[in-house]
Amino acid sequence: MAERPQYFTQRADGGFTLVEVLISIALFALAMTLLMSGFRFTQRVWDAGERMSQRAAGLEVTHRLLSNMLDRFIPLPVGDPAGFAFIGNERQLRFPARLPPYPATGGVHTLEFRVEQERDETRLTLKMSPFDAERFFDEAEGEAETVLRLADADISFSYGSGDGEETEWRTGWPEEQPPPQLIRLEIATPQQHWPAIIVAPGSEIELACLPVDVTGLCRLNL
Repeated sequence: MAERPQYFTQRADGGFTLVEVLISIALFALAMTLLMSGFRFTQRVWDAGERMSQRAAGLEVTHRLLSNMLDRFIPLPVGDPAGFAFIGNERQLRFPARLPPYPATGGVHTLEFRVEQERDETRLTLKMSPFDAERFFDEAEGEAETVLRLADADISFSYGSGDGEETEWRTGWPEEQPPPQLIRLEIATPQQHWPAIIVAPGSEIELACLPVDVTGLCRLNL
């Protein structure tokens, strides 16, 4: 009786079937996809943290600059009938301040902080020029320097009188009244509402007259 032929399937040593190769490729592609997703997520988190740090640094600089300049504020009479050298509304803050001789020219200067909108960007700028009582309410002179630059931000000033929780805030301040006790700068973006910057103008310091050759005017006893 003839023997039946026997058939054997044998895989070559060290080889892989087509199915195993396809599965390996699919798993490798999945691993690479997950890895790249992790990289992109990490990059987004890093970028968000970097933007947050830059904003925080910009706000800190703004706070220090505004506090420093308002600490040098001088309440001076201007106009006829006499009012005060102070302009305050939501988009503009102008006041006289006595600056040190270094690094710029010292003496009494007119300082103006202004909120400017350019497309989707909001800027807080600062102009400085020598104080001139007769031209204080004219258009501010000098080159504007950018203090703070934020995308899609809402920046506004307000002015307060009163003490503690009884503070009454206004969006504008009449020039015929003595300057406000507090000045508040509020900054908000679509992502975050930053803590308000509140500064008390330095008008409670010694109110002796300034040298006549500097301003020709005397400080007021408020």
